[in-house]
Parts: sequence; structure tokens; C-alpha cells
Amino acid sequence: MENIKALGTFEMFVIDLDGNVVESFIEQNMVVLIGKTNLAKLIGGDVAGKAVTQIAVGTNGTAPSLSDTNITSAFLKAIDSVSYPDSTSVQFHFTIGNSEANGMTIREAGLILADNTLFARKVRADFAKTSANQLQGLWTIKFI
Repeated sequence: MENIKALGTFEMFVIDLDGNVVESFIEQNMVVLIGKTNLAKLIGGDVAGKAVTQIAVGTNGTAPSLSDTNITSAFLKAIDSVSYPDSTSVQFHFTIGNSEANGMTIREAGLILADNTLFARKVRADFAKTSANQLQGLWTIKFI
């Protein structure tokens, strides 16, 4: 029997006011159980509210768990665009601008479905968001 896995890769770039990348990182993330449940619903035709539509950043630095269901003190923003870099991957592009989420110490990020369900979660080192920077990123989900 073949097993299908959903693997996530989270890429984020910190851009200064001059457009320079001052920090970047690429790390794996966790697709949570409720995200996998929603994948099953999509295949079964229960598509209402199941598309990834938002990026969320929040303040909880606790390690990801399969049972995670939300992002703490979330700042939510619509995904900029979706692309398909190969036949088994989907990529979500996002930007959190200079005027957004300022004053937040970002410790986590998540992909959020249209029905406000968490799909995937990533924890990272503390990042103090200010108006002196914007965040640009790619979140790739690959099926293997």
C-alpha cells in the first residue's frame, strides 16, 4: 500500500525599507491533523470552506503539535497568490507589509482555510515586527 504524505516548507524573507533582504529562513512545517481531515473532505467532495485563503502570524512559541487548532493572538491576511511549482506541490505566496502586525513579537505562523480552520503551523525564533520591515514568504505543501 502506498502512503501519501503532506510535507510543508515555510520560507520567509524580512525586507527593509530599501528593499534589501536582511533575514531569511527556510524550514519544514507541520500539517496538523485537522488539516489532514480537511484534505480528506476535499477528496470526498466536501469543498465548502476548505481552500487555504489566509496566512496568520501569532505569538505562541510552543512547539507545533498535530493537535494544534489555532494561532494565538493572530494577525490574519489574505494569501497574495497560489502557484503550482510541480505536479505534486502547491505554493502559497504572502506579504505582511510595513504597516501590518507592527508591535507583535511573531513566534508562529499558520495557513488558514476559508472556514477559519488551521491547516499548517510553524514556530520560529522571536521576531519583533516593526514598520521598518515587511515580510514576504512562500509556503509550499508537497504531496509525496
